[in-house]
Amino acid sequence: MQMTEHYWMVNEMTPEMSVNAFTERMPVEVLRWQGMIPDNGTDLSHEANMDGDTHRASGGDNGCPPFVFAHVPINWAEDYKGKGRTIDDGPNYRWQFVLRWPCEKTGEKWFHEVFVPYFQNRPEVNRFVSSKIYHDVVGCSFHRLVEMWFEGPEEWYTAAVEGTQNMEAPDWAQEPQFSFLKSNYNIVGMFLSDMVSSDNLTQYRGYITMR
Repeated sequence: MQMTEHYWMVNEMTPEMSVNAFTERMPVEVLRWQGMIPDNGTDLSHEANMDGDTHRASGGDNGCPPFVFAHVPINWAEDYKGKGRTIDDGPNYRWQFVLRWPCEKTGEKWFHEVFVPYFQNRPEVNRFVSSKIYHDVVGCSFHRLVEMWFEGPEEWYTAAVEGTQNMEAPDWAQEPQFSFLKSNYNIVGMFLSDMVSSDNLTQYRGYITMR
């Protein structure tokens, strides 16, 4: 799965950014490169020049992972555990993922009543924050962004895999085991260590087109 963080130099959610002279388009070769459509030689010319805002968070049911383009507040909205942690407190293995509930109301209820208390009480979790995703920017269909920090992958595995084996499945479960969501479709995420190879803040060299 592929996922990255972006921090915009302008706020595109302000009213003066609502009208664009050009509409972004997504040619077929870009959709293949992003993994939104199969790269199997099928003639997909009819999907060329899809509107960017409409299709950023589409895909997933065609055998490819969805291309997720989610907007959230620049600061986290909900702080569940680990406030005050600094770089002196040890390494941080970050698990960041987006969630798309089959039903937002019941999914959010389960998140606050089951998901949050469980990970708050896990000793392996050092930091736990979350924000709801804006739906009125690019129409992203995902509901929530979550980030948790661990000392390393072993601690993550203990808490998120071994520790959830007997967790009761909610009524809307799509899979028999936690996270109970269809992997790489309704839950999409990544892992980041403290030593990341790309620092877009200090390495920024201007906008470079790829096509």
